[in-house]
Amino acid sequence: MAIQPKTATLPPGLLDRLRTALATVRSGRPAAGEQPAAIPPADQPMVTDEAPRADAPRAVIFVTVFGLSTAALEEVLEVVMREGKDTPVSPVFLTDSLDFKPFRERRLRFEYLPDGGRRHRFAPDLDWRTYERRRYRLLAAKWRPQSLISFGTPAPPDGAAAIRALTSGA
Repeated sequence: MAIQPKTATLPPGLLDRLRTALATVRSGRPAAGEQPAAIPPADQPMVTDEAPRADAPRAVIFVTVFGLSTAALEEVLEVVMREGKDTPVSPVFLTDSLDFKPFRERRLRFEYLPDGGRRHRFAPDLDWRTYERRRYRLLAAKWRPQSLISFGTPAPPDGAAAIRALTSGA
């Protein structure tokens, strides 16, 4: 008998927001060099009872997990994996944690962004707002996410705006 992870530490409504985000994401784009799937005529709606193919393109969503403890992070990872397993979605986690073990154990994609304390300790003279904007633009161009959902501390406004700007044209 599988034990479901507890979700009591998640803020109220966050699980519903995740489910809504997963439900609204379109299926993924074909990879470079891959032929797009045939589009059915508009007058014939595509109806299928089949589950999506395992090799079908999957839409990317960014999931921020900034400022979470290891226990809270592991809980969020389990919730996202469980809620997203039957959807055409591939989450990419954005983290400020130096503990990559929870992501690697689950074979999840992630990107590291340093938190405020580490930023100023190692490069106090760097223009961090510009760095952040550029880094988020690079990440959005690399992964081409269709959505952004935050657990813990939300993405900085400049970073979230950069992602939305690139995803709105998708």
